[in-house]
Amino acid sequence: MQKAIDYAASHMDAFVADLIECLRFPSISTRAEHDSDTSACADWIVHHLRAMGIPGAVAVRTPGHPMITGEHIVDASLPTVLLYGHYDVQPPEPIDGWRSPPFEPDVRDGVLYARGAADDKG
Repeated sequence: MQKAIDYAASHMDAFVADLIECLRFPSISTRAEHDSDTSACADWIVHHLRAMGIPGAVAVRTPGHPMITGEHIVDASLPTVLLYGHYDVQPPEPIDGWRSPPFEPDVRDGVLYARGAADDKG
């Protein structure tokens, strides 16, 4: 466990930079005018997963928004771990409730603020 914690700590800046890049996508799934942003976000995540060593990651086109799947089998005899998340966000209104634009991530006092930073692009 300590090895994983050390790895995370030593790569924290890169992880935060990746998250900031993902947060810039206004992937508002309930608004048709953001369909291309939502698809672009899915494609970015697939590319990122592949770069992390999940070569089978794909964005599956659906009647709605893309569903991202991928797998990394180290040893078929080992237990399976399933991870689930979503990359779409709810509309950011009311805009006047934001101290900074919702899709321009901002770090204030060590806290990252942007639409999706806590649920669930992270």
